[in-house]
Amino acid sequence: MESFDFYAFLALATMLPLAIPFVVMLVDEWILSARLIRWAAVIVAIAALAAAGAIYHLFGCDRYGRDLVGSVPILIACGLFYLFTKCRDGRFLFTTVTVALLITVLNAVISIFVPLGTPAWLVVKIVVTLILLPIFYFMCRKPYLRMLHSAAAGWMWLTLIPLSLLFAINSCYLMPLFLHRETVDVWTAVALCAITPLIYVTIHHFLQSMQEQYRAQQNEAVLVAQIHALEQQTERILSAERMNRIFRHDLRHFLQLLKSSALAGDAAELLKVVSTMDKDLTQLAGIGQLHRYTGSVLIDTVLSLTAAQAADLGVDFTVSLTVPEDLPVDMTEFAVVLSNALENALNACSCLPPETPRCIRVVDGGCIGPFFLAIENTISAPVAIDLTTGLPTTDRPDHGYGAKSIAAFAEKYHAVLDYQQTKSTFALRLLFPK
Repeated sequence: MESFDFYAFLALATMLPLAIPFVVMLVDEWILSARLIRWAAVIVAIAALAAAGAIYHLFGCDRYGRDLVGSVPILIACGLFYLFTKCRDGRFLFTTVTVALLITVLNAVISIFVPLGTPAWLVVKIVVTLILLPIFYFMCRKPYLRMLHSAAAGWMWLTLIPLSLLFAINSCYLMPLFLHRETVDVWTAVALCAITPLIYVTIHHFLQSMQEQYRAQQNEAVLVAQIHALEQQTERILSAERMNRIFRHDLRHFLQLLKSSALAGDAAELLKVVSTMDKDLTQLAGIGQLHRYTGSVLIDTVLSLTAAQAADLGVDFTVSLTVPEDLPVDMTEFAVVLSNALENALNACSCLPPETPRCIRVVDGGCIGPFFLAIENTISAPVAIDLTTGLPTTDRPDHGYGAKSIAAFAEKYHAVLDYQQTKSTFALRLLFPK
C-alpha cells in the first residue's frame, strides 16, 4: 500500500510539469517573448516539482498529501500563466481544461494496460507524453489555434464540454483506482477516451463552418453596399447625360439670347444668360460623363469612373472590352468585381513615382471561345501572393477585401481566376465557362 501511495503521489506530482509544454504550445499570444515564455515554463515546472517535494516532506504521500500535490501547484501555475497570456478570456480557460483533459485521458488509457501506482506506469506515462509532444505540435497545434481564433466569445460555455468529460473520466475510472476500489468502470472510461477527440473535431468543424457563414454574410453585405453605391453613381451619370442632352438642345436658345442681348447692349441680361450657362456646365462637370464602352450601363459606369480617376492620376487607361449578352453571371455583381479590380489597379498605379509610365489595360479574349477578361496595370514592386489561396495579400489595415470578393465571385460562377506578374506589370485574368 505504501508503494502504491508513493507512486500515485509521483504520478500527481509529475502531472503539472508534463502538462506545461502543452499549455505553452496551445496558447500563441503571450506578453513575453517566445524565449522568455519557454524559460518561464521551465521555472514553473521546476517550482512545481520543488513544491511536490515540500508537500511530501510535510504531509507524506497519503490521500491528503496527494490531494494537495494534485491541486495547489496546478492552481498557482494556472494563475501565473494567466498573467503571462494576452488571451485573458474564456479561450485560456478552455485551453487549460483541454490540457487537463488530455493528461487525464493519457492517465486513463495507460492505467488500462499498466497498473496505476507502479514504477512502470510512471515510466510509460513520461515516455508517451514526450512522444506525443512533437506529434501534437506538428499535427494538432495549427488546427487547434485556428479553432481558437475562429470565435471571440462563447468559450466559457464551450469549456463545459471538456470539463464534463474530465469529471466523467475521473469519477468512473481514475478516482476509484486512486481510492483502491474494486469496482472500476473500464468500458465507460474507454468509451469516454475514444469520443474525446471526436468531440474536438466536431467543435473545430462547427466553428469553422460558423466562421465561413459569417464571412459569407459579410461578403454579401459588402456586395449589397457596393451594388447600391454603383447604382446610385449610375443614376447620377445617367441624369448628367439627360441634362447634357437638354443643355445641347437649349444651347441654340442660349446663343440667340446672347446675340439679342449683345445687339441691344443689355449687359445685365447678357451676364444673366452667361451665369445660367455656367451654372449648368458646372453641374454637369461635377456629375461626370458616361462613355459608351460596352453598351452595358453598369459596366460603362464603372469604366467611366475609372477613366476619370485615371486621368487625374496621369494613368493611360485603355479599354477593349465586349461583354457577351449571354454571359452566365449577374451583371451587377460582375460590375462590382470589375470595380474592385480596377480600384486595386488604380491604387497600384498611384504608388508609382511621377516619372514612371502608368497604364491600365482592360481587354477581353476576342469573340472566339469562352469569355476571357484581363486587367493589367503597372506596379512599383512585386505583389505578395498567398501560396495557400493564390490571392494577393497586403498588411495594410482595411485592405484586401476586393481580392476576396473577386475570388468569391469566381467560385460562385465557376470561373478560373489567375494572377500573373512581371517585374513591372501585374495582371488579373478571369476565364468564364461557356
